[in-house]
Amino acid sequence: MTRARKVRQPREKATRSTGEEPGVFRVAGERGVFVTDDFLVTLSLSLRTLMGSSSAALYGWGIESGKRLVENLRGADAAVASAGPERAVRASLEYLTRSGWGHLEVREIDVANQTVRVESPNLIGIERLAYAENRKPHPSDDFTRGLIAGVASAAFRVEVDAIETSCRANGGEICAFLAARRDVLSKLPAR
Repeated sequence: MTRARKVRQPREKATRSTGEEPGVFRVAGERGVFVTDDFLVTLSLSLRTLMGSSSAALYGWGIESGKRLVENLRGADAAVASAGPERAVRASLEYLTRSGWGHLEVREIDVANQTVRVESPNLIGIERLAYAENRKPHPSDDFTRGLIAGVASAAFRVEVDAIETSCRANGGEICAFLAARRDVLSKLPAR
């Protein structure tokens, strides 16, 4: 049995448009939208129901979104465009943090080895997703993992993957991610 929830209407000031188009919110010239953690959890669980698993779909969506974010920031900000990959990674993760994704803190960027380590104490929706999925025994934030892989791929201009090395949904103190080329990740000890 599905239980109805009361949905709060957004406050007018929070979604006020630029005046150019009523009802349209813009971020760096691109149309944006606000979503809640409930929306993201529902999306993840719906994909799981429809596909049997949402991991690959969310990871892939995250990768493409992360790549687009870097390219959009490079196009909109000359300082990001003219700087190296470290600036692109930092600018992208700062953008995601300011967007409410959670505090994404860069722990390490190794340009020579094309790796990025990121931590977050408060990713959106992670506790609710863990509850909804009965605390599955493996890391569960596939979209953010994909975002970080996509950001690193676009910043370094080489395909990388990302793994979640710690997950709050599974009892970790933080969510931690490592993005690196596949050959680097394959040399890591099994988790």
